[in-house]
Amino acid sequence: MAYVFTSSCQPTAILARLNGMEIKHDEHGRHGAFYIEDEGEWIAEMSYTRAGAGTIVVDHTEVDEKLRGQGVGEQLVRRAVEFARDNNLKIKPTCPYTRKVIDETPEFQDVLAGEAAAG
Repeated sequence: MAYVFTSSCQPTAILARLNGMEIKHDEHGRHGAFYIEDEGEWIAEMSYTRAGAGTIVVDHTEVDEKLRGQGVGEQLVRRAVEFARDNNLKIKPTCPYTRKVIDETPEFQDVLAGEAAAG
């Protein structure tokens, strides 16, 4: 995967499990990601940037070919929604996949940022 964060900081607590794989969260400054790691390589990720104090812009979701069709992308979106709720944030999805999942999931509508919620 091309998008990798480098820092001496350790990822935050392990936040979810999917078929025995952990969805982890990593944030450095304004940039963050939810990801699944296998033998030191990110095999699924959703990246975001903080846009002000109350919004994250989800700009990219990617799942390794060997995990496709298993709901991994949807679980990454779900984890971002949980993170937004836990931190009183809104999500502006510029990633088409994330936008589609949020649009098609009624219980995720509460985290859409203002203009994103309007469509």
